[in-house]
Amino acid sequence: SYSLFLIGLTFLLLLPGLGSIDNMSSRWLGVLILNIVFFIKIYFFKKDVEIGFNIQLLFLFSIFLLSLCSLTYSPNNSEVILFSSKLFIIFFSLYNLSICSVKLDKFLDVLFQVIIISLFIEVLYVMFDFINSSYQNIKGISMNPNFSSFSILIKIPILLYLQFTKKNSFIILILIELAAIVSLVMLSSRAALLCLPFIYFIFFFLNLKDKKIYLLNFFKFFSAIIFLVLNNQITDLFKLNTSSTTGLFTDESFLLRIEYYGIAISSISENFFLGIGSGSWKVESLRTFLQKTNETIIPYYVHNDFIQFFYELGVLGFILYCLFLMSFIIKNNKKYNGVYTKIYILSFIIFFIDSSFNFPIHRPENIISFLLLS
Repeated sequence: SYSLFLIGLTFLLLLPGLGSIDNMSSRWLGVLILNIVFFIKIYFFKKDVEIGFNIQLLFLFSIFLLSLCSLTYSPNNSEVILFSSKLFIIFFSLYNLSICSVKLDKFLDVLFQVIIISLFIEVLYVMFDFINSSYQNIKGISMNPNFSSFSILIKIPILLYLQFTKKNSFIILILIELAAIVSLVMLSSRAALLCLPFIYFIFFFLNLKDKKIYLLNFFKFFSAIIFLVLNNQITDLFKLNTSSTTGLFTDESFLLRIEYYGIAISSISENFFLGIGSGSWKVESLRTFLQKTNETIIPYYVHNDFIQFFYELGVLGFILYCLFLMSFIIKNNKKYNGVYTKIYILSFIIFFIDSSFNFPIHRPENIISFLLLS
């Protein structure tokens, strides 16, 4: 049942939209139902599990309680309940994963197999998306190129780790890696593409004491750099000419994020300790945003989870979220061997970058994938 839970949780993150514009709701619901079924089975049928909390669960539960407390001052209680329910599902998933990591023999082996299969499915989806739509409309399995890209990218360090440790599957893993890179190019997420050479650069310096792997990763790093240099979409971003329509300082996505950050930071200075309330960004930021710009875009998220936590739950919420994330590095450093810990830090950095430019805490395929790897 523990293996089935891991398999079910991983593949529920790939659920289609079931007729909705976004597949996020169906995935949250699927993950919640699976956690409830698993919890009932192990506690009421197996009865071999004792309730226990680790430090990660304590930090996450504290954030959940803080979010619920904001019901007393938030301008939009329905959003508080919505975000608190997401936090509860994340907490529930982490709790059940903690049980699996203790009870399941060869937990990492099973987990890695499931992750690689899910990565393969994600990559196949991008390929079919490419075949069935125009190049500009490829969105991937998350129905958004940024989220789909980072969902693929966070799994690549595990792929590299398995290439080093599972030599009998080396060719298959290399082919999946090549397909993953092609998928990232098709999705055209600039942040994800810029992360690729960084991954190979760090992996190159891990001193794995295997000359073939060492040289292969040098080749990958060198190839990634050449690709970025030849990629107009990337090089255009770094044009300093402000009259350019493709430079960073004229890029609409970049400028909108800067606008969001400015609005959030301005509010943080006024509501430093408590914030405005969980989920309040969707409502409160809209007034300020529409006054400053003529955009018809509705800013549902700050596009930076750290700033959004500070904005909505104050300095305590921000600190708790940072401690929650950092505790995973400490745990992995104590629990696993040196090579895997270094590989995990790569995935952690990718999640950190994702959190700094997007909102993975609100996307089950991103936050649950991070918990699985942690």
